[in-house]
Order: sequence, then C-alpha cells, then structure tokens
Amino acid sequence: MPEAIVPMKALLTETPPKGDEWLFEIKWDGVRAICFIDDQMVRMSSRTGNSCERQYPELSVIGHQISARQAILDGEIAVLDKGGVSRFSLIQSRIAVADPNAIAHLARRTPAILFVFDLLYLDGYDLRGVPLVERKRALASIIQPSAVMRVSEHFVNNGEELLSAARATGLEGIIAKCATSVYQPKRSRDWMKIKIVGQQEFILCGYTAGERDHFGSLVLGLYQEGELVMWAT
Repeated sequence: MPEAIVPMKALLTETPPKGDEWLFEIKWDGVRAICFIDDQMVRMSSRTGNSCERQYPELSVIGHQISARQAILDGEIAVLDKGGVSRFSLIQSRIAVADPNAIAHLARRTPAILFVFDLLYLDGYDLRGVPLVERKRALASIIQPSAVMRVSEHFVNNGEELLSAARATGLEGIIAKCATSVYQPKRSRDWMKIKIVGQQEFILCGYTAGERDHFGSLVLGLYQEGELVMWAT
C-alpha cells in the first residue's frame, strides 16, 4: 500500500460543464483528508501531508465500517450545522488543537463526519489509474455508512440543478468530475469546482504601524491545513 498520496485538486470555474461524461457532487466545506486503512487501523493525512487523525478521534472507528483489509480513501472531514449544512467555521477550532482533553471535548461538542468521495487503493490494487466511475462503484460496495462516515453522492449531467439546490440550502458549491478521469497528483481540468459563497471568515491578529499615530493595515489570519497563515491587508 502506498505510504503517501498527493491529492488531486479541482480547477475553479464559474459554471458547471455539460454532458453525460460529468458527475456532480456537493462541495463539502471542511478539511480534505486522505485516509489509510490497514487492518482496521486508521491514519489520516491533510492536503499538505500532515497527520491529522488525532484531531478527530470519533473517526477512528471507520476502519471497522469498511469491508477491506487495506484501503485508501479520499474525502472531506466536515462539521454540520443544525440544518445539515457543512460550515468551515464549525470545524476551524479543531484543526490545530493538540491538547488531548480539548480534543475530546471538541469531539463531543462539534462531532465531525467523513464524507468519502474516492477510493484510491483496495487490498493490493492501486486504483488511481482506473476511471472515476469505476472507483466510485467499488467505493460504494465496501462502505457501511454510519453517523461518522458517509459516501458523498454523485449525480449525472445535472450540474445546474444541483448548483441551484446547493445555493438554496446555503452550501459552499459543487464539484464536477469527468467520469472517465484517472486520479492525478495535481490540479486538473478533469475536476472543476463551482463555488457559491464569496466570503471567508478571518482571524484579526493585529495591525501594522503607520504614519504618525495611525495604524498602517490590519493583519488577518486564516487556518490552512492546520497552520495559521497571516498577512497585512
């Protein structure tokens, strides 16, 4: 089984592509995770390759809900609001927490769900060169959905309808994927993301000095894959 996987990424576009070759999924607003299952043990890595399973102890049971000895899954860890909509603001406080007691408290207060959308490896077979639609078929056959893990559903050739439904329910957007695409360790036109929400929550970290008695600019921060990135506006 591969020790590391570089996640495939989607290009940003404004409108959904058309054609029967396109599959459409909800864009979950959370944390991307590559999940390694080995004899029911679970290891997770973020988009940047950092280990992240300790932040989400409630997901440690997913190894028992997969009908495979070894598997590598691609998915999104998300926290849902009362309306069932994923909100990054709800999971943001969990990303960089290291204290075990705090982690346990957050797992109870804001439990996470893993939405799985791809299967990259299964019991000795590397599936990254297999067409997406076949990988999804294999994924659905081995997953036992539960309160902490679900298969992210896909729809065929109805991007505009799904986008309208996502907009009406306050979701972040949708993802379009070519049904015949192989899994590539890069950003590819075979996957496209169409975002609805044009806003982002930032952390106010401080300000820079300006002329005389005035400040120069605000310093904003944003957690990206567990690391706080700051810049002056």
